[in-house]
Amino acid sequence: PVFIDNTKIAYISNKENDYFGLSSIYLLDLKTKKEKLLVPQVRSTISKIPGENKLVYAKLSDDNPRWNNIHDLYVYDMNTGKSKRLTFGLRANNPSVSPDGEKIVFLFQRDGTTNIGIVNIDGKGFKQLTLFNSGEQVYNPKFSPDGSFIVFGYSLKNTREIAKVNIDGSDFSILIHNGYDNRD
Repeated sequence: PVFIDNTKIAYISNKENDYFGLSSIYLLDLKTKKEKLLVPQVRSTISKIPGENKLVYAKLSDDNPRWNNIHDLYVYDMNTGKSKRLTFGLRANNPSVSPDGEKIVFLFQRDGTTNIGIVNIDGKGFKQLTLFNSGEQVYNPKFSPDGSFIVFGYSLKNTREIAKVNIDGSDFSILIHNGYDNRD
């Protein structure tokens, strides 16, 4: 979940769908316990843009007649109730907005390998930050509090570790490598 303010949170749920079905974004009023459906059919985590009443999420692209596993980033404006598509064909998922609200980091998949990418808040200026090509999987990228680097889950073969990379793509390193399943 993400805080919208001190009285509301937004969260993802697969209500009325099976475990493998699509989920939706809901808004919960913490005082009244009333829930409101915001965005149906998402397949992603959510991230709030600091200082704005907007959420960034990923979902299967609307113009996807074969329902291929191609996700793109969208922004939902809670003031207007409308979503706007930010990326096209990036296979983007699990977005996280930078502390200054200027960038979005996310994971994307090609040929069975996932990597970390970054775009400007308007979805433009794509840059690939990691260059994995051996089946590596990455999970849930998050900005550091100062926005200078990204931490994320990293897996190759049998373990899941915690790794980092700078926002310019330099200095990839594994922070926690102990042979256990380390979650982000």
